[in-house]
Amino acid sequence: MDQQEHSHRRKAERKIRQQMPEGCLHDEVAELIEQLTRRVDILLRAGERGDCAEALRQLESAKASYCAMQAKLAYRLEKDTILDAEDRCINIDQFERGAAASVAMARRQSQQGARSYLQACRMLVEDLPNLCASFERGHLSERQILAITGPLTDVNARRRREFDELFAREPDMFQDLGTKRCRDAVERFTMRHESIEKADRIGKAAEERHVIFTRGKDCVWLRAKLPLEEGVGLEASLKRRARRERAAGDKRSMAQLMTDLLTRQSITGNAAKLPVFVDVKLIMTDRTLLLGDREPAYLCGYGFVPAQYARSLVTEMDTRLYDAKWNEDTEELSDRIGVFPELQRLFTAPGTGELIAMDSKARAVPENLKDFLQIRDVRCRTPYCDNDAAEFDHITPWRAGGLTNVHNTNYRCRWCNQAKETPGWHERVVREDPHTIRITTPDGAVYQSLAPPPTTVYRNPSPSLIAQACWLPAATDAAA
Repeated sequence: MDQQEHSHRRKAERKIRQQMPEGCLHDEVAELIEQLTRRVDILLRAGERGDCAEALRQLESAKASYCAMQAKLAYRLEKDTILDAEDRCINIDQFERGAAASVAMARRQSQQGARSYLQACRMLVEDLPNLCASFERGHLSERQILAITGPLTDVNARRRREFDELFAREPDMFQDLGTKRCRDAVERFTMRHESIEKADRIGKAAEERHVIFTRGKDCVWLRAKLPLEEGVGLEASLKRRARRERAAGDKRSMAQLMTDLLTRQSITGNAAKLPVFVDVKLIMTDRTLLLGDREPAYLCGYGFVPAQYARSLVTEMDTRLYDAKWNEDTEELSDRIGVFPELQRLFTAPGTGELIAMDSKARAVPENLKDFLQIRDVRCRTPYCDNDAAEFDHITPWRAGGLTNVHNTNYRCRWCNQAKETPGWHERVVREDPHTIRITTPDGAVYQSLAPPPTTVYRNPSPSLIAQACWLPAATDAAA
C-alpha cells in the first residue's frame, strides 16, 4: 500500500468515526439486557424445565453472536496495529504481540493463546466467510470455531477457502458436535492435502524416538516418544493385560496396573525387544488403498493418519509378516519389536462409507462387538460431549426388550451412561445407516446423535451400493 492510498484510507476512516454514535456499546443494549433480565427472573420464579432449557439455548446463541463480533473487532485491532508498524518501519512481530496482549486484556483472559486467537480471527474474516456468518448467527459457539480453525492453520489460504465452500454446501456438518469431533472433521480435510508431508513427518518422528527420565519432588517422571504403530500397540497391550488382571480380582487401578506391567517388563523382561501382542486396526476406503485416493485412514487408538502412511503401513506390515528375506530396514525394526502386530484392515461400504454390522443374543456386549463400537463411535455419543468413552450402552435398555446388536448399542462415557437413567430421558434409534440416535431429555428438548463418518469429512448422501452388489448372498436372496 503506497503512502497516498494509505492517507486516503485514514481520511475515510476518520470520516466514518465522526458518524459513530457516542457512548458505550454495552449501554446501547442496556434496554435489551433489562428486558432479558426481567424474563429470566420470571423463569426463575415460575418457569418449567423446558422453558429454562430453551432460554439457555437462546442465550448461548446470543453469546456466540457477541463472540463473533469480538472476533471481527480483534481482527480490525490487529490489522490497524500492523499498519501502524509498517508506517513506523518497526518489527511487525513485536506489534503483533502487543495487539494480542491488548485483545487478551480487553476480553479479560490470559495472554496464553492470544496470538492463536488472533490467527483464528484473521482466518475467519479473510478466508472463511461462510463459517464467520454461521458464527454471527449463533449457530456455532466460540469453542467450536477455535476447534475448527486450529487444523486449518496447516493448509494455505486457498485450501481454507475450499473448506469454507464445503461448509457452505454442508452447513450441518458440525451440528451437535463437541470440540474434539469438530477438530477431527477438519483434520480429515487437511490431511488430504498434506498426505505425503505428514507421512514423512511420521517417519522422521520414528527416527527421533527417545525416553526421558525427570526427577520430581516425590517421584520420577517418565516421558517417551515412540514410533506411531509401536506406541499404539504398546498402549493397547498394556490396557488389555491390565483389564485381565482386574477381571481376575486385582484391586489396583487401571493406571497402577499399566504402570506396574510396564516397569515389570522393562526390569525383568527381554530388554532387547519391545513385545507387542495386539491387532492394529486400520479403517480405510478401497479408493485409498487401491486407487491412490487422498482420503485419510483411521488408526484405532491414535486417530486419523494420511493416506500415504496408511498405504505404506499395509504393504510394509505384510512384508514384515510374510517375507522371509528381511531387508536392512525390517531387520532394524525386528531388533526393537519382539512380536509384530497383526494388521486388521476394515473397509467401508461403497456409497455410504459405513462399517459392516454384527450382533449377539447375549445381554453382555461380546468382545468383537465392543471392538466394532469403539471403532464406529470413537468418542462418547452424547451430543457435544468430548469425554473419552468407557462404557458400552444399550440404547433401548435390555430390560425393555432392547437387543444386543450393533444398532441398539453405542459407546458412552461413564457420566453420560448414568445421566440417561434420569426419569423422563428417552432414546431410540431412528436410522441404522448412518447410525442415528434421537435423544429426548426430561425438559422436552430433542437432540440427534450420529456416529461420525469413518473416513470422510461429511457423509456421502449416495445410497449404499453394497446392497446392490450381486455377489452378496443377502442381495441375491432379496432379488429372488
